[in-house]
Amino acid sequence: MNASPHFKKGPSGPKAIDAVLTCLLFLVVLFAPLALNGLGIGRDNLIMRRHEYRNPRPRPSVPRSVEAWVALPWQWDDYWSDVFPYRGPLIQFQANLRHKTLGANGANSIILEDGSVFGVGHVDWYRGRNIGTDRDVDSFIEILRRKRAFFQKAGVDYYFLLAPSRLDFDRERLDVLFRLPKRHALAEKIERRMPPDAREWFILPETAMREAKERHPDRPLFFKRDYHWSEWGRTVAAAEIVRVVRIAHPELAPMEPESVPIVVEPEDSRFWSQLRTLGVSFRAFPVPPTAKVAPAWTEEHGRLAAARDRRPLAMAYYSDSFMEILSERPPEILSFGSVERAGGWGALGTPAGCEQALAGQPDVVVESVFIDGLATWEYLDLNAAWLSAAEPRP
Repeated sequence: MNASPHFKKGPSGPKAIDAVLTCLLFLVVLFAPLALNGLGIGRDNLIMRRHEYRNPRPRPSVPRSVEAWVALPWQWDDYWSDVFPYRGPLIQFQANLRHKTLGANGANSIILEDGSVFGVGHVDWYRGRNIGTDRDVDSFIEILRRKRAFFQKAGVDYYFLLAPSRLDFDRERLDVLFRLPKRHALAEKIERRMPPDAREWFILPETAMREAKERHPDRPLFFKRDYHWSEWGRTVAAAEIVRVVRIAHPELAPMEPESVPIVVEPEDSRFWSQLRTLGVSFRAFPVPPTAKVAPAWTEEHGRLAAARDRRPLAMAYYSDSFMEILSERPPEILSFGSVERAGGWGALGTPAGCEQALAGQPDVVVESVFIDGLATWEYLDLNAAWLSAAEPRP
């Protein structure tokens, strides 16, 4: 008698085994995160700090109030999201993809495991992205040459200082994330196209700052969570200014950066305000140190500025926010009779602005710009009058 057509044979032996194995694999994948979490396997707090700018949220404690009981489910939800064992590899994969496509592990900032912060834009400029053309560099040097000629006709020496990038001194810390050149791409381009005579008045303090770093590795040259140099870095740059100016003015007293008393203290948190608006919390990281002038320098600076028996060689400088650091107590006072920050980096943008600078009767004028500020080439727009006008006479 034939079997009813409504009844069919079950799956054959191999197919049944495949079905069972598939079910078991599904259950393993489903419950493995819970098992791994219990064993503490698969968590990667370092990845979270580096790519999500925070530490994992702690395991919720036993509630002690009605409000705490109400918040408990959401706290556990956040906790399980952070300790999910597959989270680390997934974040790492996403970060590697961003490194390849965007060159960064965040929208605006790169934050390392110790809480150090680097701006994505600064990394891009360092690597040579959007730093302008050779023609931009040639125009920049020509503007400086015309400014120097202007001041020389008035008997005043003009110098230009290019403040370096923090990445020049921290590049090894980012080599694991990026392929960085050995030097800022724009600084390399400027030096390559700079005429020999310009090297006498174009100041690049990189070498002096590297030597200072070797002598005092415990003194940070730059802030850790801001791209400006520290007061110690500013002091080293001041000594380099004096060294270069002394070539034309040997009567100027030499200056050693160690002549300024320096103390190492926790970094001022006011520099982190922009980072906090991005949701970055630094409570999990140690407060980084910074090197700043000691309180005794205020008294010493006042004494030197008031002294009447020193050669009255006056220095006026025009700068962006880099040289604004210590502008009320400039270290150059150790060599100059007077030092004044007379204006910002756009004050000398026209011949008329330079004529106004002469009213202060300086002996030396120093203009300074941060290299990444120069990379935007706003400097060319502010100084366009120098290229369109004939060489002026003061």
